[in-house]
Amino acid sequence: MQKLFFLSCISEARKFELSEIFERVIEIVEKHDPEALGINGMFQLLKAERSKLSKLTTVEARSFPDNDKVLQLVLRRKQVLNAIKQQALIVENATIASQEEFTHVIPVIKRYLKDFQKANQTEKSEKVNVFLNVLNETANKTAIAGLSMTIYVNELKTVQDAINTFTTSIKTVVVERVRSQSYEVKRSVINALRNLFKSIELASIEHTDKDYSKLIGELNNYLLSFNTTVKARRTRRMNIAKKETAASTPTSIATAN
Repeated sequence: MQKLFFLSCISEARKFELSEIFERVIEIVEKHDPEALGINGMFQLLKAERSKLSKLTTVEARSFPDNDKVLQLVLRRKQVLNAIKQQALIVENATIASQEEFTHVIPVIKRYLKDFQKANQTEKSEKVNVFLNVLNETANKTAIAGLSMTIYVNELKTVQDAINTFTTSIKTVVVERVRSQSYEVKRSVINALRNLFKSIELASIEHTDKDYSKLIGELNNYLLSFNTTVKARRTRRMNIAKKETAASTPTSIATAN
């Protein structure tokens, strides 16, 4: 009996690689008439995994924990920013002599908040974070206080800090969901592949009157080519790790001497 080679390293396949392996195996098996070879049952079970596998390469929109709270905070941020812009406009139009030394911060406010609403949510948070850092510089901080705008800036910082916290939390949830989903899909697809290969080997023992050598040979050639890719990737990782270890290891006095 010709042995069908199944990759133990297939678990190291990246999502697009696993998808490619899946489609290529189906293409090869289909070409050799699985019905005639008595392996169609397991072959159809493998094909049924296609809908699951597509999830690995598709990002789905989902609702996330605390999403409503984030939306409320985003609305609050908009209100506070509008108050800051309005206050800056009042100061600019009033031209009060006692405030003149602090008006240098007005162009700063206008520059950072210009076209703010056209940005996406990530860009808005980045702009506000930078804006707050700029306003925290000594001269600007003094000017903000002199224009009685500190209360608005402090409120903006409180709101933006909360948005940053929730955003980080949401990103963590997304990453964990994707990891969990990827693991389950990969496990299911790999099991289906393994079951198909076992069925081919068993069928070749049971049906000695049928020729499985061409199917097994073509599958082995393809899988061995992937095995070469994985081994090369392992070698690169090991070499990089060795270089990093060598670079981080302090030179001994004896070596230096």
